[in-house]
Amino acid sequence: MKTAGIIAEYNPFHEGHAYHIKKAKELSGADHCVVIMSGDFVQRGEPAFFDKYSRTKTALENGADIVFELPVRFSVSSAGDFSFGAVKVLDSLGVITHLCFGSEDGEINRFLETASVLNDEDRPGSIFQKTLTESLKSGLSYADARDCAIKSALSDSLPDDFLSTPNNILGIEYCHALKKLGSSIVPLTIKREGQAYDDTGDSFIKNSDTHAFPSSSALRKHLTEKNVPHMETEFFSDMIYYSLLELFKSGDDIAYPKDMSKDLANRIKNNIEKFTDPDGFIDEIKTKAFTTSRIKRCLIQSLLGIYDTDNDIRYLRLLGFRSEASPLIKEIKKSTAPDSDNGGLHILTRLADDLPKLDESAKKMYESQDLFAADLYRNIFEKKYGVLYPNEYQQTPVII
Repeated sequence: MKTAGIIAEYNPFHEGHAYHIKKAKELSGADHCVVIMSGDFVQRGEPAFFDKYSRTKTALENGADIVFELPVRFSVSSAGDFSFGAVKVLDSLGVITHLCFGSEDGEINRFLETASVLNDEDRPGSIFQKTLTESLKSGLSYADARDCAIKSALSDSLPDDFLSTPNNILGIEYCHALKKLGSSIVPLTIKREGQAYDDTGDSFIKNSDTHAFPSSSALRKHLTEKNVPHMETEFFSDMIYYSLLELFKSGDDIAYPKDMSKDLANRIKNNIEKFTDPDGFIDEIKTKAFTTSRIKRCLIQSLLGIYDTDNDIRYLRLLGFRSEASPLIKEIKKSTAPDSDNGGLHILTRLADDLPKLDESAKKMYESQDLFAADLYRNIFEKKYGVLYPNEYQQTPVII
């Protein structure tokens, strides 16, 4: 049986995502599609526009068969850590045969070639390593130096924008992660159609057809203008500021959030009195080396207390499934049982029943990171909009 895996955020879900699910099944010949989805905080370094359960329901209604939550320590990380964590989750399930991702390029061989080059990142004497070292010495940021090294290793055969568009960047990291893990999962890519990722015009929303899909940025802007209840980083502003004060109050001997270097921490600390809101603060301190996206992630990591760089996958929250996919869930639980090759991955369905099954280290990680993030998101939403919805112990998987 073939099963396609998709890594997604659905922030929010739109027609392009439904098209992706459909094409993933077609290209792979898969009977089912399993989605690994960011929970209530996403890789952009922001709270998800809509909560994870409503996004899960929409995904299931549009072709997904099972949706699992990507642990928050991966969902709010850099492209490399986000991708590695999500791919490792898919590989650990033991049933995924294909990974299908959207890209601006659409040619899988380019991704595989680039991923092969990245495998030489730590090999002394390689063209990649030599160019990387020289580029860093010239003053380039690590990201720009790595791009130069990739192009040099591939004899500049890549299209000019191949390494700069967001879906391509993630696609490269997915393929790199598959190679690092020695996974048998086969990668496939679908060329992205419709608006560019950062196009916020609403013409696609009003006039979209099968192959003219709106960007998530445009959809968020459109829904915000219509006053649809949603979440924004601004709602967490005071808590982010407080978390930074807590971070720096102990002096120099401190642990930093996982993507915050000492240099970035010093820049934040030296400008903390200018903090009025997250976006304004980021505009104040960003530089070529400290990009907006990186600072945003660091602020959210500070808020959520994400310091752990542990890549081990010991639990996975089941967010929802289609009833006809129940046999596949049983197969996943069998594949991840303690006496299996992938043993030790606990599928969390009902927290009251399943959380006690985790060892103390895994339980502490879930409670301090994933459960904390979910409770914080719920609490802020409830206070902002004056509504109540179930906590994580009361929530059960969405079933369609």
